[in-house]
Amino acid sequence: MPLIALTKSDPSTVALFTIEQVVSFAGNGKLTDGSLCSEELREYLSGADTKALARYADHCLTEKFEKSGQVLQDLVNELGRRLE
Repeated sequence: MPLIALTKSDPSTVALFTIEQVVSFAGNGKLTDGSLCSEELREYLSGADTKALARYADHCLTEKFEKSGQVLQDLVNELGRRLE
């Protein structure tokens, strides 16, 4: 089930996911520029609460995983968008 549909149908479950799990449910799970994964992740982040964004950012900074830098950049961009 795609990330956005899963978020709409079961937001409490998605709220328990690590950012790595969130990325794996977005598109095909392969985060690349311009991909469906990237688009879905950004859409998800735009609706996520600020506490979740902080938790995800902390995870990116403390745990090493593939594409953690790109995920962190998307998180920072979303926080910046909210702050204008």
